Amino acid sequence: MLGRFVFLFVYILMKTVGVFLLCCWSLALSGKVKARKLAKMAPVCIKWVSELKGDFSFKNKWNYPEGIDRNDIGQLICDGICPEGVQEMQDSMGRIYPDSMAAFYALVDTTHLFRSIDCTAWCYEWGGTDYIQVMLKRGNALKQPTQKDNCIVKRQGIKISSNDTVFCSTTATASTHCNLEIVMHSDSCWASIQLKSINSNGNSAGEEQFFCSKGYINIDHFLFVKGILKAEFSFTFEHNRKSEKMYWRGRIYQQMQTVE
Repeated sequence: MLGRFVFLFVYILMKTVGVFLLCCWSLALSGKVKARKLAKMAPVCIKWVSELKGDFSFKNKWNYPEGIDRNDIGQLICDGICPEGVQEMQDSMGRIYPDSMAAFYALVDTTHLFRSIDCTAWCYEWGGTDYIQVMLKRGNALKQPTQKDNCIVKRQGIKISSNDTVFCSTTATASTHCNLEIVMHSDSCWASIQLKSINSNGNSAGEEQFFCSKGYINIDHFLFVKGILKAEFSFTFEHNRKSEKMYWRGRIYQQMQTVE
């Protein structure tokens, strides 16, 4: 019995660390790829404010991870893509066996996920999102833009270190297949939408990237230096369907994960 619990503990630890490292690696890789493309575009200038006003109460609201539901007796269960072995811990009614309770919840993640973004958007295959990952990459200076960076002229004495870059990416869901991705360096911000489309059969139908054509972003400087990104933004994007305006706007409140 002791060996079983030791195995479960190691499994969960490896799973948690692995997911975190994968998120960081994905953000960093995505940032490097986009940096080459975004360097050819004029950036949106960051406006730093000492205290950003507005309704950020969403940060106090939380949800369970996608795919977590309750059965008829109120137990939290996995209803979707579940870890291997959990189905054997439930009866035909979906109720968890009493002697399997600890093992079940060691495998099924029922963490309270606090919302980190409150936003609205029009983009392809959009169904909403409540979460955004924010990573501060140390010693990762972006290549200087080839177009004139007007933000250099508008400096306010506050900026991200010239050796650091901030990468942000919203979380996709079963109904949302597009991600807002933001790269910030010095006083400049580049935004894009990454679409990973699926067809009616649920198969991959290709990827597209749409770049911000105009917009704004205001950031709370007091919280930023404490490692928290509190921001308000509004971006519009270039795309082929001129009859519809592609946009993404909202507010962010998220702890930055620092990677050296």
